[in-house]
Amino acid sequence: MTIEAMPTSVMAQVDSSVGGKTAVDIAAGKNLIGAFHQPRLVLIDPTTLTTLSPRLIREGMAEMVKHAAIRKPGIMNKTEAAYADHLEQRRLAGEIISWHFETYTLKLADNCRYTPDFMVIMPDGTMQFHEVKGYWMDDAKVKIKVAARQFPHVFLAIRKIKGGWETTDFTDPA
Repeated sequence: MTIEAMPTSVMAQVDSSVGGKTAVDIAAGKNLIGAFHQPRLVLIDPTTLTTLSPRLIREGMAEMVKHAAIRKPGIMNKTEAAYADHLEQRRLAGEIISWHFETYTLKLADNCRYTPDFMVIMPDGTMQFHEVKGYWMDDAKVKIKVAARQFPHVFLAIRKIKGGWETTDFTDPA
């Protein structure tokens, strides 16, 4: 399917510029119907912003600040930053294609979302989600287990140990 986007608010233009998420609001709530699919074309026309209220302009500017902050490595804690270094070494060695920090949020249930720490693309094209912790609390384990049962991806729990990383695979075998 080919998607072309022409966002008409500052927030939609910012979201379109970082790509992939397409969603619409319905009576039951915001962004409940959608998909992740890169558009073929995004046409951003600043003249569509001239009729927006000051509140909508401020919301869009806040979205820009949010995206800028997410991209900064300073947002990662020390363990995540160390793991990012590890992933970058793996990328340079050709073991993985790419990695991204907190790029996906998965809906597990009503009012329950899970944002894995890292999304990793393997050489065969499979997508893995890596959750990195210095130590594990039960609620984090529950979310990764639920996500592994609901989504067709590899879900790995990564824990920093002396001299390296310990990996637990929560991928649903079914």
